[in-house]
Amino acid sequence: MFIYSWNGAARALSAGILCGLLTAAPLVAADSVRQALIAPYSYEQFKAYVGESFRVWGGEGLGRVIELKLESINVDQIDAKVEQFKLFFSGPTDYKLDKNSYKFQHPQSGVFRLWLEPIADSTSQRWYRVDFNLLR
Repeated sequence: MFIYSWNGAARALSAGILCGLLTAAPLVAADSVRQALIAPYSYEQFKAYVGESFRVWGGEGLGRVIELKLESINVDQIDAKVEQFKLFFSGPTDYKLDKNSYKFQHPQSGVFRLWLEPIADSTSQRWYRVDFNLLR
């Protein structure tokens, strides 16, 4: 997993490695079309990102970056008037994000903010949930 603290430890990364992280060509799954994740959000937008990892800025001063993987989406209701679904992310056990709004980033999604809540811990990962209750 990609984890680092921006409080000075990032200086240890060489300029070549950091440039490579910022300019790497994005990988796109052949069977899904990925759009930038911008409001108004939708189930269809996020469905294309299942199995992908996002960089999430959190911690004191939002200086810590961790990687969260979008593991699954549960649909509660989708019709002409309402779109209700939940995103489930897994992350590292060595750092826990509290219930709060966080900045997310993925090469194809761009940068966006979501309200994230921790829901469970295991020996190998922490689990987080994002709820959407959208009126159309």
